[in-house]
Amino acid sequence: MYVNDGLLFACGNTWEKVTENLTRGYIECAAWLESSGLVIEPDKTKLLFFRQQQDQLEPPGGILLPSPSNA
Repeated sequence: MYVNDGLLFACGNTWEKVTENLTRGYIECAAWLESSGLVIEPDKTKLLFFRQQQDQLEPPGGILLPSPSNA
């Protein structure tokens, strides 16, 4: 059994808040998947940031998420 094309969506007023919300959601999702006998494949995980056109602050270059076994 596997899940294909799952999606986590996070938003916030700052990039730090977006990162915090996304990390929390990722940890919750990884724990739920593990309890169901499934795991996340980090090699198939992608991260996209979207921002409003007038936003002057650049999004982070990436986020260091915990490995699925440590989430």
